Amino acid sequence: MLRSLRLLLSSASLSLPAAFFPSEAVTTTPTTTITTITTTTTARSIPGAPLAPGLGGPHAWLVPKSELPLHTEGRYIAGRGGERVKWACVNWYGAYSETMTPGGLEVRPLDQIVARIVELGFNCVRLCYSTQAQLENPILRKEDLLMNPDLWGKRFLDVWDATVSAITDKGLMLIVNNQVHKSGWCCHWTQDEGLWYVPGYPESVWIESLVNMTLRHRANPLVVAIDLRNEVHDYQGVSLTWGDGNPDTDWAGAAARAGNAVLAANPDVLVVVMALCFGMDLRAMRDAPLELDIPHRVVYQTHNYLEYQLWSLISQGFVSWRTISLGTGFSAAAVAIVLVALIAAWIRLGKPWPVLPSLVVTFGSWLSVLTLVGVAICQACLFIVTQAPGCGSWGRRDVVPARNWLLVFAALGALLAIFGVLLCMRLRPAASVVGSAAADGSSHEEDDEDGSLDSDTEDNTSHEPAGGYKSCIRRLCGSSSSEHLLLQFFVFRCCCCCCCFFLCFFLLLLPLLLL
Repeated sequence: MLRSLRLLLSSASLSLPAAFFPSEAVTTTPTTTITTITTTTTARSIPGAPLAPGLGGPHAWLVPKSELPLHTEGRYIAGRGGERVKWACVNWYGAYSETMTPGGLEVRPLDQIVARIVELGFNCVRLCYSTQAQLENPILRKEDLLMNPDLWGKRFLDVWDATVSAITDKGLMLIVNNQVHKSGWCCHWTQDEGLWYVPGYPESVWIESLVNMTLRHRANPLVVAIDLRNEVHDYQGVSLTWGDGNPDTDWAGAAARAGNAVLAANPDVLVVVMALCFGMDLRAMRDAPLELDIPHRVVYQTHNYLEYQLWSLISQGFVSWRTISLGTGFSAAAVAIVLVALIAAWIRLGKPWPVLPSLVVTFGSWLSVLTLVGVAICQACLFIVTQAPGCGSWGRRDVVPARNWLLVFAALGALLAIFGVLLCMRLRPAASVVGSAAADGSSHEEDDEDGSLDSDTEDNTSHEPAGGYKSCIRRLCGSSSSEHLLLQFFVFRCCCCCCCFFLCFFLLLLPLLLL
């Protein structure tokens, strides 16, 4: 296995339902970084095309030149005859790095590397370069070309052309990718290379570089696509958008300008457009598909890094999902036991039912408090998503709506609580509530000993205005002549608390359940 050639496995195009992607040109190539390739995904292409020699596993079909150029039909890539073509690609790193040299040429001859790619069953290569290397075209170091003496003393573009020829001479399709502007490693949320423009390399230089590379390989039909940019993402105060027209943030506008320039240089190539958020969010493209001057040319690309998914970050940096599941399960069981016990106590007390204002205030207060806790959690998630990973689109699309809905429920709870207080102030003291307390034998005895407290209560409330705040507080808090009534209200409030807890817990987990 080629140790120094780290291959980025672009598995066969991800087939998404037409209802999910209504665009006329939507095909994606998810990628996952690996150091050793042990398997590939079967990729059916043109019947009758030769099968790459292999090691007994599944292999991709090589696409004959008679089926080129490629185009898109619906959500598929297709050949000249309309048959579906799947890309099973490796990502050849190195030409965008500080060495500006395709990786592995210091340990293996170029032809051997390409032959190995074919042997493993791939049918295309995503060859990456930096704008700096293309513009400066320096002489490459001998130590980076150690096993390829015919390339010693050559410049970047000479080695690049030799690599392209070696790839396409074996029948492999080639995707030219603009990885970065400044030669070096990528990609991290702290790097400005997540934008298509950086200091010293404005958008115009980027487009000019893409056009030059397109013209350079126009006569080679196996150079089937131009990948505009690698893993776009937010950087510092710049939060990328899709289709809003802002020249500094609108990736759709930049991709359209670059894509049309590429197609003007070679109308036969496909234009590969990276998804937002390091290639992990394609939903904006689904909502507003990119339209170029020449139709059936857009291919969307997504990168799937499992280690950077939110669920993986939580388990790696905070607590394992097994611990979360166990904790949630035990907590739910404990709350359920408490709820059952409270309901049983309520039944033993004769199923007392508080007055309506107490119901409304209790439910509204707990709903408001618990949903505000959810708002705080969402706000913290929004800060993390927008500040650390460089994926503001996730925050705007997922976290902000959830936070806004929780704010609506919090406001609704507050309004219910206020309505309950106002309703209480308009009602006269409920004689039936006091009477129910007086009906209790022990309470009645206590009242007699204290000088007929029920009678005093009735006298006091009868002389108190209907909307008096003291009477309202007494009714809301369950204050009466009987501790029995206080217990009834306590039981009821605990039940309301548990019900609101389960409701808010469900609301917080609803986005997870929908994924």
